[in-house]
Amino acid sequence: MNKGTKILVFITVTLIGFSFVFGFMTRNSLDLNNKILDFDEFRHFYFENPSSPTSEFDTTYFNEDIQTIEDLESKADLIVIVTNVKERELVKQATKTTLEIDEVLKGDLKSGDEIILYEPAYFIKWIDDHKNGYFNSSGYQLIQDGSKYILFLSHLKAPNGYHWSAEEKRSFLPVSQLYSKYPLNDDMNLEARLMDMDQLWETWGQVQYFEVLTDDDEILNHYISLKNQVLAKYSES
Repeated sequence: MNKGTKILVFITVTLIGFSFVFGFMTRNSLDLNNKILDFDEFRHFYFENPSSPTSEFDTTYFNEDIQTIEDLESKADLIVIVTNVKERELVKQATKTTLEIDEVLKGDLKSGDEIILYEPAYFIKWIDDHKNGYFNSSGYQLIQDGSKYILFLSHLKAPNGYHWSAEEKRSFLPVSQLYSKYPLNDDMNLEARLMDMDQLWETWGQVQYFEVLTDDDEILNHYISLKNQVLAKYSES
């Protein structure tokens, strides 16, 4: 092997070695355990203030033009009451939440069935702790363990003729990011309140029990109005 070949081999091996080390470090900079066992570990995570629901993502997958409870009911493929969170998993830009149905108010499922709800909010977990954060789409707040909710849900969208897997058949999205989820009990300290922007919101723990995340009076008042309609009709279920 001549000198030039030796140098080429050395450079090639060195570059491969650097690539391996870089890939290993990048892989291990992430916390690859995406299961969520409880929320305690996330309360110190950085909180990003929500944006208004105006992006293409918002309008493609969700309907924020909800005026009445009749709008919610007509647009929902499934209306259920749930309490028991069976499992949570962080997926790309969402939290995959498995729920056990207490009662079906609209839809083909039955009590005791499990559904998967892709919640448009999620945590990003890094080994480098200061990069950890909670990100939500347009004010959506994750379901709290142990609290009873009524949910207005829509099936995942797919092209005509698409063959659904068994899991996809029981997978849903909220009809609306802001107006699809209402707590039915008062034992979890959940609050329908405005985020005062004069206050410094730094961590998700500070806003964990807000029902929605908004600093807009009009959005909050509309949410409360819809909530009152929902509670008046369904709270005895």
